[in-house]
Amino acid sequence: MTAAVQLSAFETGSPGALAVARYSAVLVDTLTDAVAAVDLPLTRLRYRLALNDTGTADGVLDVRAMAAAGLAPAEATEPVRRTCYLYRDAQPIFGGQVTASDYDDGTETVVLGLSDWFWVLDRRVIMPDPATLPPANVAERVVAFVGVDQCAIVRELVRLAQIGDARDLKLVCSTGNSGVLRDRTYYGYELRNTGTSLRQLADVIDGCDVRMGVTYREGQATPERTVLIGTPLLGSTASGLVWEAGSNVYGYGYPRDASEHADRTYSVGDGAETGTPIVVRDRAADLGEDTAGWPALDAVDSYSSVTDPETLREHGDDQLGRRRGSRVVLGVSAAGALDPVVGSFEIGQYARFVAANRFHDVDVNTRIVGLDVEITEEAGEVVKPLLMPVKG
Repeated sequence: MTAAVQLSAFETGSPGALAVARYSAVLVDTLTDAVAAVDLPLTRLRYRLALNDTGTADGVLDVRAMAAAGLAPAEATEPVRRTCYLYRDAQPIFGGQVTASDYDDGTETVVLGLSDWFWVLDRRVIMPDPATLPPANVAERVVAFVGVDQCAIVRELVRLAQIGDARDLKLVCSTGNSGVLRDRTYYGYELRNTGTSLRQLADVIDGCDVRMGVTYREGQATPERTVLIGTPLLGSTASGLVWEAGSNVYGYGYPRDASEHADRTYSVGDGAETGTPIVVRDRAADLGEDTAGWPALDAVDSYSSVTDPETLREHGDDQLGRRRGSRVVLGVSAAGALDPVVGSFEIGQYARFVAANRFHDVDVNTRIVGLDVEITEEAGEVVKPLLMPVKG
């Protein structure tokens, strides 16, 4: 095993900045978690924490500093074989495999691209536990769940994805159930991947959130690799978090996208031609909502494994709830040193957003669905939570 190498960490902030957050990186072997280097000088750092999707990060390493410290830069930054953990003020904030490595001979730097465990699970096909002696013919294999809590399904899919030689990622799933029971069947001939299947479980009615993370371990050189599973949601709905334009927010975008809006849904089930079950739901006629002044728009959604009209009706009502008006995800820019600081809140938590200007007055409850953070020597730490307005 290569001995751990320590290099100087990167500190955010510039003269006149409110505070300095100390960022450092640890590089390890993906399969063994053996540490190769700590306190790597990773500059121009950006990372994104995501809900029900892949978190990413990228930064620049100085090859000269790595070589001077006795580290073999090409080997230490080899994609897939290496994993990188990012720390903020000694607390792990991100972990993921090196998925891209771009060396520049002119500057003697290498740009690292990192992706969390969703990236790997997108590349793991769902197959039964070999201990159950599945059929030799891959197409005949089946992984089935009947009346199983959706959180337990997530845990089992993650477990199955890690069975076999060179497949154990040491992922630890959170405990707890949601009380929502699901039937799911994954056929061998479909060759469905684990990551997409987890997203689908999160995206259905009352689905459970899934997020990849890292957790500090006392006395350990590396954090625990975690899969956080909501019951069904992750994050507190009464967090007390507030982002306010002109106070702890110095800029924001308010994009409105109506491409998903619909007033009538056609939910299409499993069938052929005139035998296909189709349930129509109308916002005004079935839900009693006021649609005056809104041009009527239709949406068609297919559910290939559903034949029950009541289930199709539920899907239609759920889609009408999701497709009301414009989809808004606010992109807020805030100084990292101002409350709420990175690490004091979780993706999935609820937060209030307040702004008053010539465009609009808004005071809305939102959910944190992602977090972008960028660290530069000039601007310090810029925090960009992604906020989605919610009802209530």
